[in-house]
Amino acid sequence: QLYEPTLLVAILDSYLSMPLPAEKLDEIVNDALLLLSSADISTLPYLVTFLIENAPLKNINFFVESFRSQFKNLPAPKENSTKAQCSDCYLTVEALKQGLAKRNDLASEYLKAIQSQKNNLAIYSTDIWVLFCL
Repeated sequence: QLYEPTLLVAILDSYLSMPLPAEKLDEIVNDALLLLSSADISTLPYLVTFLIENAPLKNINFFVESFRSQFKNLPAPKENSTKAQCSDCYLTVEALKQGLAKRNDLASEYLKAIQSQKNNLAIYSTDIWVLFCL
C-alpha cells in the first residue's frame, strides 16, 4: 500500500472542500480509481462513494471500465472477519447501491458494460452486486 488508510478519507474530503477546477478533480478521481484494487477494506465505503459521486460526465465509459477493472471482486466477509470488517463489506455494497441510485447515467453505462461482455469470465463479483443494486 502506498498510502496511509486512516488518512485517505480525510484527504479525499479535503479535496472536495476546495474549489478545484474540473480538470484537477478528474485527476484526483483517476488517482482514486487506482487505489480501488489495493484499498484497505475500512476505506472502501468512502472511496466507492467518492468515486461514484465524482465520476466525470465527459468520459463516463472510461470511468466505468476503469472502475470495473480495478474493483473486480468486492471483498466478502471471511469466517474469521471481525464485526468491523463485516460492516465495511456491507457498507461498501450500500455505497454502491446508493451511489448508482443517484447517478442514473453511471448506472446505465455500468449496465451496458456488463451486457457487452461476451465472455462469462469477464463478469466480476462486483458486477453481480451492481446488478442486485440496480
